[in-house]
Amino acid sequence: MNFKSNNLSSKHNLVKYNNKLNFINEHNIKNLFIILLILILLICIFSLSKIMLFSKNPKNIVNSFEKCIENSNVLALKNLLYCNDNSLELNEKTLTKFLDYLNENPSYKIHIIDHLRHQSSLKNDTNEEKELFNLKKSNNNNYKIFVKPVYCTIHTPIRDTNITVDDNTLVTSNSNDFNRILGPLFPGKYKFTAIYKNNFTSVQDNLDFDFISSYKNSSDFNIKLLQDIQNNMVLVHGDFPEAKIYVNGKCADILLEDSTYIGPVEVNSKIYASININGIELKSNVCTYDGYSKDIYLKFDDYILSSPTFTNEEDIKNQITSLVKDYLNNLPNAINNNDFSYISKYLKINSNIYNEKLNFINELNEKKMTYYIKDINISKIELDNSKLNFVVKASETCSITDTEGNTINKTYNIKYFGSYDKTKSELLLTDLSLY
Repeated sequence: MNFKSNNLSSKHNLVKYNNKLNFINEHNIKNLFIILLILILLICIFSLSKIMLFSKNPKNIVNSFEKCIENSNVLALKNLLYCNDNSLELNEKTLTKFLDYLNENPSYKIHIIDHLRHQSSLKNDTNEEKELFNLKKSNNNNYKIFVKPVYCTIHTPIRDTNITVDDNTLVTSNSNDFNRILGPLFPGKYKFTAIYKNNFTSVQDNLDFDFISSYKNSSDFNIKLLQDIQNNMVLVHGDFPEAKIYVNGKCADILLEDSTYIGPVEVNSKIYASININGIELKSNVCTYDGYSKDIYLKFDDYILSSPTFTNEEDIKNQITSLVKDYLNNLPNAINNNDFSYISKYLKINSNIYNEKLNFINELNEKKMTYYIKDINISKIELDNSKLNFVVKASETCSITDTEGNTINKTYNIKYFGSYDKTKSELLLTDLSLY
């Protein structure tokens, strides 16, 4: 009995001991956790106070700025800079470009560091902002290097100009005499490009602009692109308002009726207009741009404008057929009567056929020969693109009788060449050849 009682007592004491030990452990863990929190808080307070003390000293900021440049430390540099315009992003790309600029321009790097050191040595914050980078107190009374953002007005004189900044598309001009304010930009060097394209030409203007070296107590700048383009713009108009304008064979997609300036036009460019009337393509005179003329009038010859010939291709061929047949039917009268006027009205004066037939008539008359046309067959009529020049393939059978009554019958395959003569406003024959 005593043995059992002692055993129970021992177990009871062991349980009490374990409970006490657990309580002590839990209490110690809580105390340890509290101590750790206090230590962390003290470290944070110490670090923060150290940072605040560091930022309170302007010379520390300048020294850190110089180290950031030497080590190309973009992240640390970002913590030193501040801009009042929140839309200016102080990102890695921008700051890397700034560090590259300083390394490429060591004289400015020395200048700006000296300027910041001078500001850090001043007893009072004078708020002087003679440079794009200035040492000032921020809202929390700590020193920062304030970045003065730059702005520029981009101007181009012609609409539909694509404008890029550092190869990034900025805007396409939607009017002539176009202006657009760009900014804020981080101070540095930028490449501005303006590209204008139309159906017949392409012009590009590049400008590398350094906002830092150009800064003179003002952060507003004017960027003018394609300013010379107006020197090569030409006002084109002419007889047919509906005619399309062409430059060097390329359609400008502009009608003469628009009476507008086209360009830019390169010197020695060929400018003309074309219009299709009833299937016939009419072309104006061709003007060669001399680089000085600002007003060009494209003229369609009066004989083309008023000619009844230009209705349709079938009508033209009918008129050509009548021309050749009338000429051949009157050729015997001209020979047998020794009167060139019977056929001269069908021939262009001083052309090959004109001179040849004049000699032919004189020759046959000297030999007292008579001449008759027995058959005429026109096999083909060819027109060029302008419908102003033509070739006729014909076969003709004729008889020639001499003074003794001997008659010779001959058949010839002849090509007749002709064109529309503006002086007479009619179709005329100009040449012939056997084929």
